Amino acid sequence: MRLRRKLYLLRKPVMSGIRLHKGLLEVVKMAPTNAPPTSVDNPPARNAGGADAPSPDRTAWWRHLLEPKWIVLFLGLSVLLPGAVIAYSRLGVMAGREEKHGEVTLGEFRFLASRQERSPISAATFSLHLALLPETEALARARLQSHWYRVQQGVEELLRHAHGGDFEDPLLGDLKRQLQEQINAILGARVVAHAIVTDLNLEFSGIDASYPPPDEVVRSLPWTD
Repeated sequence: MRLRRKLYLLRKPVMSGIRLHKGLLEVVKMAPTNAPPTSVDNPPARNAGGADAPSPDRTAWWRHLLEPKWIVLFLGLSVLLPGAVIAYSRLGVMAGREEKHGEVTLGEFRFLASRQERSPISAATFSLHLALLPETEALARARLQSHWYRVQQGVEELLRHAHGGDFEDPLLGDLKRQLQEQINAILGARVVAHAIVTDLNLEFSGIDASYPPPDEVVRSLPWTD
């Protein structure tokens, strides 16, 4: 009985030792085997400055930039970027000119002289443009947008009361002044600097303005008394 009791008491530490041994074996199996062991006597190699030696991946990263795809990309950017800068600068200059000298096209208009006209000009067609004052250009564009048809109607009414002699002036000074005043009155503000007439096409009737009109000639005949 005493022997059995001694064996029973020795069984417990023996089993614990066996379990500890199995656990250590499992830990050793799970540990990485590729990493070389390091020791205090043999530390990792360092460069002359004391820093770690650079790895091949870090020293060769710039070599990827010499691949054909990156070279083509750099060449394309070197061509496109200067062109984009030049185009942007030109657009800025053009926009500045438009803001400084804003112009609006009203359209094409036609003048038809009455039958009693003594001027040799019987009809005229032209394109009308407006040069806007820089300080009131925003106001002018806003009111032109809301009064567009009124302005066109005002120009047509003015042409119905015009005369062929208004188109005999090469500069059309009086006609342009009347158009400017008429449009400014419709818009309710002085926003038009001057009127611009282009594509002028004149039609002549063949009547000499130096001769009196036919009605006066008939009245002066001796047999009309």
